[in-house]
Amino acid sequence: MPGKTVPECVRKLILQKTREKYSQRQISKMLLVPQATISNIISHYRKVGTLSPLRRPGRTPKTSQKSRSFLVRLVRICPKLTSKQLQRDWTDGHKVHHSTVRRILIKHGLNGRKAARKPLLSKFHAKARFDWCRAVKNNSAQDWDKLIFSDESCIQLSGRHIQFVRRPAGAQERYKTKNHSTKTPGGSKKIMIFGAIWSSGLRKIVRVDGNMNSSSYIDILKSHILPLMQDDQVLQQDNAPCHKSNEVKNFMEKFGVAVVPDWPARSPDLNIIENC
Repeated sequence: MPGKTVPECVRKLILQKTREKYSQRQISKMLLVPQATISNIISHYRKVGTLSPLRRPGRTPKTSQKSRSFLVRLVRICPKLTSKQLQRDWTDGHKVHHSTVRRILIKHGLNGRKAARKPLLSKFHAKARFDWCRAVKNNSAQDWDKLIFSDESCIQLSGRHIQFVRRPAGAQERYKTKNHSTKTPGGSKKIMIFGAIWSSGLRKIVRVDGNMNSSSYIDILKSHILPLMQDDQVLQQDNAPCHKSNEVKNFMEKFGVAVVPDWPARSPDLNIIENC
């Protein structure tokens, strides 16, 4: 195995067989290691008293330890910078390739990873989420069983831009605000789907023609949800404009549809249908 470092376990076996009076030729056939390599390992052991190979000489790094530490701090502050951007912003008096930047960061555990996507929350949204969770924290399992979770979803026909960040592994780092990629409206051609899920496991999926509006939402409720909805069940819906229109409110009152009150805006993580 020329040009490669012999594993430590193999070097130990070579020493053991040598002490057992095996010849180097016999050891070579047993371990499939060149005889010259075995000779070098034994000579090295007799000379320095250890099986560990000496550190191989190499070119002195262009970058200093201080500059590499600065690069790591820079990425921890701005994890969304690419290696090419870092190459331009970080200088150490030497011209370095962006692959060198990546190598240094990977060595410090800062691999490029997909940013966690989350809705853009204001302080108002955050407070509303907290207040709602505090209000329902004492709900019983029977109370939650009465809920019917629902939502609409767009299926995009083309890909979206993926934001990468450099961060250590682990969920603790993944969900820090600086490592997020916020969800924003927009996209190319798409189809709209409405879905609902019951605690019993019953599910309903309906394709929506065009965009969801008050009329199409009422048609879906009338044709697909109300026939399956029991008197004591409560419908969860988000704060989309088509859910909050006067036309929909009048429909809910007319047919006696109970709705989860004060559902906090931009809270997909609270809706189990978003996490199925």
